[in-house]
Amino acid sequence: MSLPFPPHWIEKTTEENRNILQSFLSTLQQSQDFEPFDSEDEKGFVEFVEEVGQIDRFYASIGGIAGYYQKVASFLEGKQERRNVDLFSPPMWNLREKNALNILFGLTSLPLTGEIYPLGGAGDRLSLPLPAACLPFLGQNLLEGLIRDLQAKEFLFFKLFEKSIMTPVALMTSDEKENHDHIDRLLRTSNWFGRPPTHFHLFKQPQAPLISLEGEWVFSKPWKLAMKPGGHGLIWKLAREEGVFDWFEKLNRSKVLVRQINNPVAGVDGALLSFLGIGVMEEKGFGFLSCPRRVGAPEGINLLTKDEHKFCLTSIEYTDFDRWGIVDEPESPGSLYSKYPSNTNILFGDLAVLKELSVQDPFPGLLLNPKTKVASFSRKGPDPIEKSAGRLETLMQAVGNLLFSPNKDHLPSFIAYNDRQKTISPTKKSYEAGKGIEDTPEGAYFDLLSNSYQLLKEECQVELPLLEWVFGEQVKPPFIFHYHPALGPLFSLISQKIFQGTIHPDSEIDLEIAEFYMNGFDVQGSLLVRATNPLGLQSHAYTNRSGKCLLENVVVRNRGIDFDAPHCCWKREVVRQEALEIVLEGDSFFEARDVEFVGPHKIIVPDGYHYRMIGSTLEKLKLEGGQPLFKYGLNDAGEIKAELHALEMKS
Repeated sequence: MSLPFPPHWIEKTTEENRNILQSFLSTLQQSQDFEPFDSEDEKGFVEFVEEVGQIDRFYASIGGIAGYYQKVASFLEGKQERRNVDLFSPPMWNLREKNALNILFGLTSLPLTGEIYPLGGAGDRLSLPLPAACLPFLGQNLLEGLIRDLQAKEFLFFKLFEKSIMTPVALMTSDEKENHDHIDRLLRTSNWFGRPPTHFHLFKQPQAPLISLEGEWVFSKPWKLAMKPGGHGLIWKLAREEGVFDWFEKLNRSKVLVRQINNPVAGVDGALLSFLGIGVMEEKGFGFLSCPRRVGAPEGINLLTKDEHKFCLTSIEYTDFDRWGIVDEPESPGSLYSKYPSNTNILFGDLAVLKELSVQDPFPGLLLNPKTKVASFSRKGPDPIEKSAGRLETLMQAVGNLLFSPNKDHLPSFIAYNDRQKTISPTKKSYEAGKGIEDTPEGAYFDLLSNSYQLLKEECQVELPLLEWVFGEQVKPPFIFHYHPALGPLFSLISQKIFQGTIHPDSEIDLEIAEFYMNGFDVQGSLLVRATNPLGLQSHAYTNRSGKCLLENVVVRNRGIDFDAPHCCWKREVVRQEALEIVLEGDSFFEARDVEFVGPHKIIVPDGYHYRMIGSTLEKLKLEGGQPLFKYGLNDAGEIKAELHALEMKS
């Protein structure tokens, strides 16, 4: 086979890269006929050799670039061996039966814990010009939503233990849609969300080369392989090689929670704290947070396997069911739900264990993703040719396959099980009128508001309209209830702050505040309460210098949202005709008792002031700064209680 470039070009490369290039050339199909190569572009050739060298070195443990090609070829030829193991429904910790001890243990474990967010998703099915992490959801992007959930846990820790902590967060980015640059810019323009810049660590997920379903390398232009992200399972290998594990260790962290960027519901209530608490308390090396899965859903599963005398909790992708001999059947005759729970990619890990496992298997759960449609460059015609192609992907949850035990009652990993609508509702694709809302932002919003309905109806004793939605070109909920996650995040805490009231149809309560109390309320229209510093953040620390609000026996009557106007509730984009809006600047307090607010009102309380309305009388008082509205404590059962605290005024 003749070389597709002048022989003397090879002399300008290193001996290592010459060997790698020869290895690559050995994988070329005769039918490819060197279409993607330009024998006059020496600069392109040099860059190509360097790129191929990088790919070869990254995949060295599976045979470099030639091994990569052979792995893809074996998948295309269906040569993957069928797994011969026994399969069982897994043992699970039931988070639906709330355990105060698990939550408390999770809370006390926060100073030991870091978090990792894989952000490399492209969001192609959302028709986004930006990466998925930038999707606007509930008034902020998805990344900020995860940070707000994290802040809620940290703020709860501060309120209970009067100590401020900041959790380090590692972000796995990619080059897809300039994801890495967008995330870096987002962090800087948002001032790191009020957190120390030193507590963020960005590391980049490498691209994997595409191979057509006919077994040919795909090129996007001469001397340029077409590439796509190589899967979130690379996270452990990269965390070791890019110093993420060492970074966590220097910050005295020994445990980690992993959350996917496109799942905004997982922070609701106390599941993440319970999940963390179980992992730490039981000294587990790895853990899965799971939930019910509908039969036939395109989702992976968690299950218990037995291979000879070894038991293992594992996760299997739905595309791999045949190889494992899995029949997707219901848990009982006639049930809509599978006998195996859903894998959600919400994970717990012991960092020392994960570091060791990343050496044992750098590419866990290796599989072929054959779903890419790509424009392939060809010198045979003026236009690119669309091809179906695939690349090797890895699965971050598959690292759990390396943890096993001869005793199924003493496993080194665990599964926690929670309600589905409190665990996973991904934002993967755009909503189309007349089609289902599953995996859309509208679907995630539906689940969040359904959770709020459960909270308000069952725990806060609030009268609500029926949970009947209108699905059309615009999705219309029966009411709106938005709140900052630091209001809780535990439903048991929120129900101590909000109780015994009425929200009328088409009405709205939007609470951007943590220190908030409302009892005996009746809202018809829009009630908006916003603290400019809801968590009292000062110099990267939580304080009690935040906005506070107390509403008791308050009636709100205004025209509220105009649902006939264009609206997108899941983006927090609505047109209001009238609203009662309370703005709390800095460290301030608004108190209203026995008041009826009719029509539009905007009340702004300046920093350092307490505005008090009793009936029709308004007093403006100076506030003694840095006081909490609530004092947090524990009862005999270990449950967290919030008691109102009388604020002192200045003379």
